[in-house]
Amino acid sequence: MLELQEPISGRFRLQQRLHRGGMSDVYRAYDELLQCYVAIKLVSNDQPESRQRLLSEIQTFNSNSPSFKWKYESAFFSASQA
Repeated sequence: MLELQEPISGRFRLQQRLHRGGMSDVYRAYDELLQCYVAIKLVSNDQPESRQRLLSEIQTFNSNSPSFKWKYESAFFSASQA
């Protein structure tokens, strides 16, 4: 499990877990580069079907929400490198 204050990709500081699901956890995080709060979804495995499911969620949300867009960034790391 990641400690809440460890930076992700040297940029995102996790603040609080908002939701735990079957394939991922969603956290409130602070983006130190853009200086704003964001939601970070950490997928628990690196299977192709998990990636496809995440991309599908983003595409569905973006097509149904014209005033709000998700930004998709991916980074691969082990829990010890987070």
